[in-house]
Amino acid sequence: MSKYSKPFSVLEYGIAEAVRHSGGAAQSVIDGVAAVMFVALKDAGAIGHGLRDAMPLIASAAVRGGETAGADLCYVARGFLSGLLRASGFTGARARELIGVSASGFLLDAIGEGADAVEVSRCLVEGAIVWASEVGENESAAASAAARAAVAAARAVSSGAARAVHDALKDGVAGIDVVFADAARAKL
Repeated sequence: MSKYSKPFSVLEYGIAEAVRHSGGAAQSVIDGVAAVMFVALKDAGAIGHGLRDAMPLIASAAVRGGETAGADLCYVARGFLSGLLRASGFTGARARELIGVSASGFLLDAIGEGADAVEVSRCLVEGAIVWASEVGENESAAASAAARAAVAAARAVSSGAARAVHDALKDGVAGIDVVFADAARAKL
């Protein structure tokens, strides 16, 4: 058993409870999930180098918690990413790397649960934008990191899914430009 397993089963439960107590209102779900992510990750001591290693378990716990409570995984995705980034305290390139790893892990788990890849990808990008706006980071860089990770994760499912995610995000999200590297576009 991983040293992270127990703290993240608590995270799953906390997310499910936050969703249940939100009344289903979008912003309440997003805020509740973000708060649970922040507190659980700080309490678990999974910040720093261990955060990247624990990301598959964290993403899976967030998706399962949302699914258990019957939440729209789009709202959970936004809260997941913004809460995770707040808890990490990372900025710049390190934050963008975390955005990529976490967005990819979350999307793969969400697709595994039958979620719409395009919709969840858009919400992960929105979560990155919200975080960047709050901390004064470059919103386009954060959005682009999430979008590139979403396309890569969707590509692991199928080239059609990758194309659909790319096409949905290529013109930007919430008025923020998304930049895909030429090499990433060529692989579609």
